Amino acid sequence: MDKAKIPPIGRSYHTTTLLQIVGDVKEKWEDYFIFKTSEIQTFERRTITDAMVKDFWRDVSGKIRVHKWKHLSHLKLKFDQCPRITNQTLRTIGRKIKENTTNLSKLSLNFSGCVSINDQGMEEMNANIRNRLNNLENCTIDLSSCEEMTNKSLRILDFNHRQLANLRQLNLNCAVSMQIGNSGLKKVSSKLGQHLKSLEKLKLDFSRCYGITDQGLELFSQRLCRYQSSIQNLSLTFAGCAQISDIGFSNLTDQISHYMTDLKCLALDLSDCKNITDEGLLNFGQKFQDREKKLESLRLLFSQCNKITDKGFQALFSSAIANLTNLPNLTLDLSYCYRLTESSFTFIGETIMKHPTKLKQLKIDLSGNNLFSSKAGNELRRTLRGKPPIKLTLKL
Repeated sequence: MDKAKIPPIGRSYHTTTLLQIVGDVKEKWEDYFIFKTSEIQTFERRTITDAMVKDFWRDVSGKIRVHKWKHLSHLKLKFDQCPRITNQTLRTIGRKIKENTTNLSKLSLNFSGCVSINDQGMEEMNANIRNRLNNLENCTIDLSSCEEMTNKSLRILDFNHRQLANLRQLNLNCAVSMQIGNSGLKKVSSKLGQHLKSLEKLKLDFSRCYGITDQGLELFSQRLCRYQSSIQNLSLTFAGCAQISDIGFSNLTDQISHYMTDLKCLALDLSDCKNITDEGLLNFGQKFQDREKKLESLRLLFSQCNKITDKGFQALFSSAIANLTNLPNLTLDLSYCYRLTESSFTFIGETIMKHPTKLKQLKIDLSGNNLFSSKAGNELRRTLRGKPPIKLTLKL
């Protein structure tokens, strides 16, 4: 069914259709249910209340037949930037999922910026939905910028082994939830280590969770990597976690390189971690050797790590080119690392020309450093023209 022809369900508020049933051209549209507010103007999103959500569920329940709910496989609820939403909405969501769904395989819950919800609401919602997730394969939970959330909120992952047995993709965003620290990280790693046996893709964002330290990252790394060695796509973000240093980064590197030999895509974001130095990059380069033949994409972000110098960058880049000889996609972000000099430009060109590589796409961000000139960038581009096709994206 064409999405453009799918009728709106529910009431309209502030002249904007707040609630819609959204279909998918590949499947029967009744199988998909999406409640989203992201296209509504920010001012109007801020007026959405618990009462509106309750009215919505009543309207939907009256217009969608019971048998359609029973076959519902994909559920997406998007309440980002709705500050007036409280725990009452979480209770409503939990009850409705419990009453109406039995076959969910894909669940997405976005409460980013909902500053009025807290641990109690998350626990109550979790208590209702946990028995409806036996077939769950893909789960996305966004709790970013939820100021009242603490480590206890991560009990939303507190499902039993049967409910997590089929989970293949997990995306958890706790960015800027400043009360989340080592204890929350421990809860996540414990759950990942115990039950997730089919997990293939994992994305975790703990940006600016200032309570996370090297000790917490070390324990997290050990549990995650040892029990989830079959993960193929891993993305970890600890940007702005000021207490993470080379020690935590090196422990993470050691565990990933030793246990996760099936990795195809790896993304690590340690931007604005001021205690990351050349030592951490040197260790990464040493650990990822030629045996990492399966790696297809490597993305490393160290923006604003201003203790990094040419020594660390060149060691990292040399390792990626010389050792990961089958790597087709490489992204490096060292923007605002003001200790880098133009000698690193020369090194990039020389290294690629010197070593055989299957690199097809190279993205390097060195912006925010006044020492780099457009002339140096143009020289690098000219150098790489003689190399078999490498798509270069260079940001200065």
